[in-house]
Parts: sequence; C-alpha cells; structure tokens
Amino acid sequence: MGRDRVRLHVLTAATRPENFPAMYESIYAANHPDWQVYWHILHLDGDHVGGQTVKNWLLDELEMDDGWVYILDDDNLMHPAFLSRTAAMLKKHPETQILFVARVEHGNVFQPEVKVGHIDIGQALIRLDLIEDLRIPDLYDGDGWFLQTLVGKAKDSLFVAEPLSFYNRLR
Repeated sequence: MGRDRVRLHVLTAATRPENFPAMYESIYAANHPDWQVYWHILHLDGDHVGGQTVKNWLLDELEMDDGWVYILDDDNLMHPAFLSRTAAMLKKHPETQILFVARVEHGNVFQPEVKVGHIDIGQALIRLDLIEDLRIPDLYDGDGWFLQTLVGKAKDSLFVAEPLSFYNRLR
C-alpha cells in the first residue's frame, strides 16, 4: 500500500436493519489513511432467504481487479483496529491475497481454521483479483467452501493471530 488509498469493499446481506447503526460505526469509526472504505449493503425482507445469493450479487457488482473485499454478516462487527492492523500487515506482506484473522465470540478468541464448518467468512480479507468468477454456494457451510477454495487458488495467504472481528455480537 503506497500513497494511493486501497479500496476496501465491505459487503453485507442484511435482514436486521436495527443493526445498521452499530455496523456503520464499526466500519467507519477507525478511518485509516491507507483505506478507502465502501459499504455495500442490501437489506432482505424475510428470514435470511437467499443470503448467499445476495452476497454473490454484491460480488457481481464489484470490479474484480482492484482492492479488497470483506464480507460482514449483519450480526458481526469489525474490530476498532481492523483497518490499522490489516494495513500494517499488508505493507509487510504485499503479495498476500487472503488475510485471515482471529474472531472474538462471547469473549473468547478463535483462530481461523480454514475448513468447511470451522470458519466464518468474517475472518477473511480477500484480494478481489483472487475471487474472479468464484461464488459462494447456496449451502449452510457455503462460506467455508468458498474460503477453502480460495486458499487452494491463492499464491500467498497470511494468518493474523489478533482478533479483528466480533462474531455474533449483534442479535
């Protein structure tokens, strides 16, 4: 990351509009000079119907050759240090295509384990050019399958032991 700000696209498929203010605060509170943050949110009426489909639609709307994507579910929050810590890590490791981070759930810190059923999509910051045409399958563990497939494609991924997301923080 140099003088130009890098685009970070935060994607949210949402059914709980009451969580929007807290999510907005977690995304934009820690403004950082290296990041230009864009929040793409689509509110769904109903009970999580089509969540993976909506995430894929949001991915389809992005130009896949520039920047990064972070998929934030509507019950999760970004850690206040998300932008500063990720910027620092990516400066040290510019070839990184996926940056995996720990998450905090009910006060406990969970390290990423990249396998279906063991990882939340909110634990991965993904370089857009890696995603290309890959999309999240409409399965309960679709997020894990998507991430596991991306790891197989990535030339360089990095694991950060510090928590950078709060999982299931909102109801």
